[in-house]
Amino acid sequence: MENSPYLIVNQVIVQGFKKNYEANFKEGLNLIWGDMDSGKSSILMLIDYCLGGSNEKLLYGEMKTYGRIAFLEANLNGKIYTFERDILSSDSFIRIYTGTYIERTSHFPLLVSAASTDKTAPDGWISDFLLDNLSIPKVTIKESRQREDASSDRLSFRDLMKLLYLKQTRVGSDNLLDYQSPVLFNKNIEIQKFVFNIYDDKLAALESNLAAEIAEANDLERNERSIRKFLADINIQPNEFGNEKNRAAQNEADLEELEIGLNQLKQDIFLANDIASSIADAIKILRQEAQNVDNQLNQLEIKYESFAKLSNTYRFDIDALKLSKISRSILGIQNPKQEHIPCALCQTPLEINAPTVADEDVDFQLKSLRNREVGLQTALSEIRSSQRELLKKKETIENNLKEATRSFDENSIESISPLITAIQSVELSRTQLKIDLAQAERNVAIVNKFEDIGTKRDSKAALISQLRRAIKIIKDGLVGIEEVTNELRSLLDQYLQNSGLLNVSDISIDKKFTAHLRGISYYNTSSGGVRTITSIATFVIRLQYLLKHACNLPTFLMIDTPGQNIGRYRAPDDSPEESNLSDPKLYERIFTQIISVLNEATVSERKCQVIIVDNDLPDSLVEGVNFHLVKRFSKQGGKFEKGLINDAEMG
Repeated sequence: MENSPYLIVNQVIVQGFKKNYEANFKEGLNLIWGDMDSGKSSILMLIDYCLGGSNEKLLYGEMKTYGRIAFLEANLNGKIYTFERDILSSDSFIRIYTGTYIERTSHFPLLVSAASTDKTAPDGWISDFLLDNLSIPKVTIKESRQREDASSDRLSFRDLMKLLYLKQTRVGSDNLLDYQSPVLFNKNIEIQKFVFNIYDDKLAALESNLAAEIAEANDLERNERSIRKFLADINIQPNEFGNEKNRAAQNEADLEELEIGLNQLKQDIFLANDIASSIADAIKILRQEAQNVDNQLNQLEIKYESFAKLSNTYRFDIDALKLSKISRSILGIQNPKQEHIPCALCQTPLEINAPTVADEDVDFQLKSLRNREVGLQTALSEIRSSQRELLKKKETIENNLKEATRSFDENSIESISPLITAIQSVELSRTQLKIDLAQAERNVAIVNKFEDIGTKRDSKAALISQLRRAIKIIKDGLVGIEEVTNELRSLLDQYLQNSGLLNVSDISIDKKFTAHLRGISYYNTSSGGVRTITSIATFVIRLQYLLKHACNLPTFLMIDTPGQNIGRYRAPDDSPEESNLSDPKLYERIFTQIISVLNEATVSERKCQVIIVDNDLPDSLVEGVNFHLVKRFSKQGGKFEKGLINDAEMG
């Protein structure tokens, strides 16, 4: 039995300047709840943006300041893709990687445009990519079947997103599905007919579309054969694709081990260097001490020479005075016989009658010089003694220096040199591994590209099968609008009967897929609370129908703030109608009925996902039992994040 396609959001990541901001999802019911104005809705907007939507309402303060790139990891009909889009530049190409967010670097990305009018993207339009991978035919939708001059547009995933994303401004809105714009509203009617396989007059268009898809499938097969031949030419056999991936994984593991070993070697060499540094410091100190001793010896030698010269001068003066005394006694200076005599020292003529120094003074000077000479000899002896002590100290220092130098050399030879050699060897191995890893990753990327073509071929085959089924439905007249609206009416009746509303009667769905309650069209209902419940009901029963039939819409739904216009607490002076709309049971039953639909999907083994943003948490929900809590925001912070951009400064 064929089923509707499915879309499962796995992860939303905002890459910022400082850090990444993440939100993780699961199949089934996912809830984002917390304080008003805490950025809850931005998560749904990011999902929509990565799927080709607008960033107009995303560019609020914190996102503009902190966010840069948005990533969406999603499962499209069993194949996981990661979408990358620049948050601040909606005109930039969207990158689509095959595989998870972590695996994306092993794949060559597709570059697609968000707008159908942008023909510069090398890989086309994101809408075509999404429709192809969801096996939804790319048909042409006419704005109105009644007007012959009505224009036609190719089906866009943005058209389908209106049926998958109930925005906060559309919950209970009287402009739901563009009702106030007749042209767009009529187009949405035709889109819903296509979703429910009500093709009417589309047989020729579907047959033309089928022929085009078959031609594209044939092109993919030819490309696959060409790439297979290319891979064979470079010695990569398709049946050895797994070996390339294993080789890349093994290279990564080996590289990680080498990194660990290299870090350990570096730690060892740091230790050895510390030891060598300590020895080097000791050698430096010893050399400085030896230099200081040499300086002291030089200073003592200079001092010794100075004292020795002075001692010689004293001896010369002493000898001169002795000679003077002898000369005085011989010459008889007291009774001179001559007028002049030569000086005993310099032979200069001296007058005999010149004043003379008394013998007592000569004796005093002679004694003084002898005392000084004795003092100098003592000082010279002490200098020589100090020099001998310093020479012994220098010998000790030189011996210690020799030993320290030997230890330093041995440490370098025995510890540092082998470590350096080992590090060089590991670095060489690491470089080679990086080369091998780069080659393996390149091969894996080529292999992944080849497998992507195979995936596209399989998706194209599923799409062709869907087109053939649609053509058969038309030719056999199996599905008509009355059959679909009758089943939708039955689902709506069941939903509203269990909604908690009063006076649930005269329920119908017309041929424009508009719900009626109490015989009144949704768009003519005056009560905002009734419109809120009915608008949510139409989206939920559509999901319920998709889970039961093979339709052209993924089993995926996002609802932003379903609790608006519904009070969780009854006011004492409410009117019966308003009191009914303030009943907390109404709010609870929105969630219990969604859970009921998801439980049916689980029983029938159908994949689907519902993501809801709200300001409150219903009492009936139990985390981990019937829903997955994606995020809980609180402006006060504490144990909860302040918002998706959780490090922003709150005003």
